[in-house]
Amino acid sequence: MSKLFPNISITGDLGSGKSTISSIIARKLNFQFFSIGEIQRQLAIKYNMTILEFNNYIKTHPEIDIELDNTLTDLGNTKKCIIFDSRMAWHFVPNSFKICLIVDLDIAAERIINAKRGMVETYSNKNEAKEKLIERRKIEKDRYLRAYNKDITLDTNYDLIIDTSFSSPEQISNIIISTLTDWHNNKYINNFWLAPKRLYPTLNTIRNLDSQLIDNLSVSISKEGLNKNPIIVFRLDQDYFIYDGHHRTAASILNNLGLIPISLLKNKTVSNITLEEFVKGNVSLSLIYDWEKVCKFKYIKYPEYVV
Repeated sequence: MSKLFPNISITGDLGSGKSTISSIIARKLNFQFFSIGEIQRQLAIKYNMTILEFNNYIKTHPEIDIELDNTLTDLGNTKKCIIFDSRMAWHFVPNSFKICLIVDLDIAAERIINAKRGMVETYSNKNEAKEKLIERRKIEKDRYLRAYNKDITLDTNYDLIIDTSFSSPEQISNIIISTLTDWHNNKYINNFWLAPKRLYPTLNTIRNLDSQLIDNLSVSISKEGLNKNPIIVFRLDQDYFIYDGHHRTAASILNNLGLIPISLLKNKTVSNITLEEFVKGNVSLSLIYDWEKVCKFKYIKYPEYVV
């Protein structure tokens, strides 16, 4: 195949579906597929370790990372069309289209338990899976920060961030290919897509929602989507809150949209106060319950710090 597109690097949260989505894209674009994660799982089996034990082992055996990284660099310099499923391919294949997949932690834990990946990844229950996922992510973040002075959690590393929590791998791969095409042709792209059911409301507009406006927006969104009108959002810990765009978010949920474009506020303050202070003063569980009634759905969880 002639190289119509650049190489693609995919990284992201554990349990976000990186391998599955990479495989679909590779098939649709006729790319080769290279998975560092699968290589690491095979090495864990070889050393008779769990994947968490192997991640800890690599901390004191940097030669393993070096060998894997050199492989990424060498493959990235070939004329082959490759999609890399790798934590650090965005760094070692700098000319690639860089994608980060994110997922809600509870959903990730359920996926990993159901995946049944053998003895290298076994969990007795969902809470244990969540704890191990958090621990693995911390180990990986610390390892790459120490080895390369690169923080894998920074949004600015990536050309596209996309939430896989409530969308199928097929839907995700279609958005990725469409966005890649526009990016390659120097067209405008939305670089952050989030499930609207992960967005929590804030107080400043929820009591004044206009049902007629929501209905009108629902008609518009069902025809045209929200491609050029992203929701303004801020993030606190791993929770996302609507700062501007409650009507559009409500219409998106009522239209069963799995993903909508967002624009993430970069500042640590809004309205001249910290994000923590803003949430404490403007978000409550009763507000969230009202939002669920308006949008006719239930969150899978509520922020632990909201009362």
